[in-house]
Amino acid sequence: MDQQTLTFRTLTTATDKKNIAEIVSSSGFFYQNEIDLAVELVTEELEKGAASGYHFIFIESGGQPVGYTCFGPIPATTESYDLYWIALHRDWRGRGLGRILLQKSEKAIFNLGGRRLYIETAGRELYAPTRAFYLTCGYREAAIFHDFYAPGDAKHVYLKIICEKEGPLMEASHCNFHGEDVEPARPEEALFHVIPVPYEKTVSYQEGTRQGPQAILDASCQLELFDSRSQPARHGIYTRPSIDCQGEDETVLARLTAAVEDSLQYNCVPVVLGGEHTITLATVRALKKKYSRFGVIQFDAHADLRQSYQGSALSHACVMRRLHDENIPFFQIGTRSYSYEEQIFRESHNIPYVDAETIFKEGVDQVKLPEDFPEKIFITFDIDCFDPALIPATGTPVPGGLTWYQVQWLIEKILQNRIGIGFDVVELAPHADLHSASFAAAQLVYNIMGFLSRSQCSRKYWKLT
Repeated sequence: MDQQTLTFRTLTTATDKKNIAEIVSSSGFFYQNEIDLAVELVTEELEKGAASGYHFIFIESGGQPVGYTCFGPIPATTESYDLYWIALHRDWRGRGLGRILLQKSEKAIFNLGGRRLYIETAGRELYAPTRAFYLTCGYREAAIFHDFYAPGDAKHVYLKIICEKEGPLMEASHCNFHGEDVEPARPEEALFHVIPVPYEKTVSYQEGTRQGPQAILDASCQLELFDSRSQPARHGIYTRPSIDCQGEDETVLARLTAAVEDSLQYNCVPVVLGGEHTITLATVRALKKKYSRFGVIQFDAHADLRQSYQGSALSHACVMRRLHDENIPFFQIGTRSYSYEEQIFRESHNIPYVDAETIFKEGVDQVKLPEDFPEKIFITFDIDCFDPALIPATGTPVPGGLTWYQVQWLIEKILQNRIGIGFDVVELAPHADLHSASFAAAQLVYNIMGFLSRSQCSRKYWKLT
């Protein structure tokens, strides 16, 4: 398809009654009364204009409509809109036009003053691809009304907060990890479930970590499928919509825990993209419900063992202390900036660690996990573990960090004798003029997928072929 031949219009014409009937009928999804209703809406808009409350966007090829959306404000609300229709002629499906139409509709709604867009669809199996489409476009399932349309046919309501792109409540545009190079896997088919979490609540120095997940996803579109040893993507990558990070800290963390729990039911490896390091706590809480025993490998410049920091026990500087409270064993790698109290705490509680300086002096081969460390491991990787000469785009950069290959060798070495059950990459605070940092973070995510999927222990556990 030549995208340049496509045009868009918002003004309706008398022929649109016929155009809409043909588009909607071609899908094979709708009953005649539903087709009649679609025509009624455009008829009312033609008769009443703006007073009807209906807005249309048509996508055309050679002057012929091939798809459209219809939306309008929800009565008695101030910022809520309803997407009444989105439909493509069956001959034009599978070309990405639905996503384009939806994005243009969201922009139009924002310009009209709308901030919340609701979409309703049926629960029948016929509509499963439609429901999956909304999820991949960044919507979340807000409600389910069972037996709404008929016994056994529920109404599913999806919601997206649409905000100004550079605003503080930006709703990240949903895209799949590795972009169009990788066919998005269904949840039950994917080994890796990527979960973006634009969480930023307790930044203590440089802001911007809420932009990290989207920057990683965007950069991942430029990655090669072959990571120099294998193609990790062949095991399946499913990317969930971003976690809604509005609200109180524990509320947001509970949403992430629920999302990870939902993914774990598919027997997958959760890959969480932060966001502040605090989010690791929510992921670990979900893992505790599935696995009786596991440990955490922490790559970080900081110990993150404070009881509280700047008045918050959920600060990014306290996340490993909270894991200790959860009785999760962990091993710290690359640390080089911590308080005296934190050092006393980890020594008095026998928390194993290897500082960055020790790694430089003794080498990667000397890094060994304790013999009694759990077989199953979750890796939490704070970007500031790297030396800031490599990745300066982080909230609290500390000189003397690890190099790229030291990190790769360490992760590979650890996973040789352990089962990887998940990992996160957190604290990227992207800069517009430092896209290399976002790319390096995306490459790190993909490389860890590779190390895990090539590890004999993990391959056997996950039954990989």
